[in-house]
Amino acid sequence: MTKALLNGYVDCATETTVSGWAWDSRKPNEPVVVEISRNEQPIATITADQFRQDLLEAQFGNGCHAFEIELPADALRTDVRVFSARISGSEFELNRSPFRCGPVRSVGPRSDRAHGDRLSAEIMSFLRAWKAPYGQANRLSSVSARDAGLTRLEARPQWFMIETTSHCNLKCVICPHGHDAMPGKTELDTSYFSRNLDFVALADRMQLFGTGEPLMSAAFWEILEAIDPGTHTEISINSNGTLLTGERIDRLLCSPLSWISISLDAARPDTYRRVRGGDFELVISRVRNLILERNRRPRTKRLAVYINLTLMRENIEEFPEFVDLAADLGADGVQVCQLLWHDQHQTWRIQKGDWTFVYRDQLLRNLPEKANDFIHRALARGLTRNMPIVFDWSQFEGATPVVHGQGA
Repeated sequence: MTKALLNGYVDCATETTVSGWAWDSRKPNEPVVVEISRNEQPIATITADQFRQDLLEAQFGNGCHAFEIELPADALRTDVRVFSARISGSEFELNRSPFRCGPVRSVGPRSDRAHGDRLSAEIMSFLRAWKAPYGQANRLSSVSARDAGLTRLEARPQWFMIETTSHCNLKCVICPHGHDAMPGKTELDTSYFSRNLDFVALADRMQLFGTGEPLMSAAFWEILEAIDPGTHTEISINSNGTLLTGERIDRLLCSPLSWISISLDAARPDTYRRVRGGDFELVISRVRNLILERNRRPRTKRLAVYINLTLMRENIEEFPEFVDLAADLGADGVQVCQLLWHDQHQTWRIQKGDWTFVYRDQLLRNLPEKANDFIHRALARGLTRNMPIVFDWSQFEGATPVVHGQGA
């Protein structure tokens, strides 16, 4: 499900403090200011800039969007202990706001019992009336089981990653396909799945891709087109984009697909040909056709289109140009990761004419100063072109992406 432009929660309210998080998707790595009010009168503000690992893992920017504030003492010396929290400068009120905060009253046995009875009645009334947002009950059940350390769960999975094929029509130098390191290429056997795909009914996210090209997979289309078009599950794919013919574009736009990310890894035709071995102009024309057709058609759930690149020595200087390319195409954003090192890459070396690709030499940690320079240039270009840049934060460090030099 696509995240709202503004998001946030009040997670905890004690006698004197309130904590939670707040986020603006239009500026995913910048903190927002949270305003605490009572009777619609502001009493305190706090910048939501504290780091939380769970926010990072949930892809809320760089994860630095949490806050905790101690409320002013004079605001607590009153019988009115109901407060609200909103993102400053907006009408967005955080989830679980309003909330109660303040000292606990001393009560006698009778009033304590009366209070308990009244509270029980309020709870029962709330439970009878409450209708959980789609999937929230399953999500809460899953989190509760995790936090309690349960080994037997009633909740269904929240996130599926399903590789429908390990076949691909390109042989990119940064991929196992380009080094004949995929000896057992297979197609997913969907006969093991229930026909109505009820096992994903309550999932938050579903990724239908892996090491292969999903658009050439019969299993991908079978699964995608079997899912209820009105599903609340976020469904996504990565694709090289070369197979985006008119017929496939039509099928994607008629499907419940939430977003597609096109792997380009270059902003220039020569670099694209070396790295991915395909026709740059062809794939760009097809991505442009997808976006134009997406914009032309009314659709209840808008398909988001991203382009992505894996940063390395060969393309780091093109990062700012890549941001321009995304803006010129009308893409919804740029997704970024960097080349990573594993033992299997020791032997990855390819000769293409007078160009030699050596995987180890392409790592950004071999040129940290240059890499960080062009990362900052690209970020500045993104602000100028109003183009969101989404980094894989498991591969970079700090609130601003940083590459460190070290031996492979």
